[in-house]
Amino acid sequence: MKNRVRRLLPLFAAAAANLAAAAPPASCTWSDEATQRPVEQRAKLLVRDAGRGDLLVDWKHLWEVPGQSVEPGLSPFRFVTRMAADYGLRVRRIRHVGTFEQFFAGRDRSVVFHWFTAEYAGGETKLPPDCPDCLDVRWFAPGKAAEATPYPVAQILLRHFQADPDAFWSGSYEVDYRENPPGGRYAIRRPFSVIHTAVDCSGD
Repeated sequence: MKNRVRRLLPLFAAAAANLAAAAPPASCTWSDEATQRPVEQRAKLLVRDAGRGDLLVDWKHLWEVPGQSVEPGLSPFRFVTRMAADYGLRVRRIRHVGTFEQFFAGRDRSVVFHWFTAEYAGGETKLPPDCPDCLDVRWFAPGKAAEATPYPVAQILLRHFQADPDAFWSGSYEVDYRENPPGGRYAIRRPFSVIHTAVDCSGD
């Protein structure tokens, strides 16, 4: 796993100039592309607490960043606030920190992932409703979440967000889950690079 991450790191260091034309708008809205394209839209929420670290969910015995499918008609602020509430939390300083497209080997579809970070503002963690595969939720000490999740792409993104919380990242990759998920094969289609600064979604 660590060797796979090391092999991917050089690919994520490409210049942002090559990606500027494909960058999403620097505003806290679902872009027309994000809401109208015939692909599935999902959001990932990384809740951070200064004392306890980052919140992960145990989904099918694998730790990962909480995520849900995007609900049409909800602004990013309202959607992220509702997602946090599903885990028993109130959050503040919601920031849109990246948009990535995930392709699947052998399938004619892709998924767009919108990543958000938010600061813990109160509440007690709980398992989200309507998620029978969610087994536990836990805070991981700062910098340790990347070690807890088995997904190579998530490991790299978590380290990026930890190192530069004010950046907005973009890129695309392909996964092949036919090879013993969640490890499988990962290939970068469009290198991950910083496009602009993270977008404040706290007041939308």
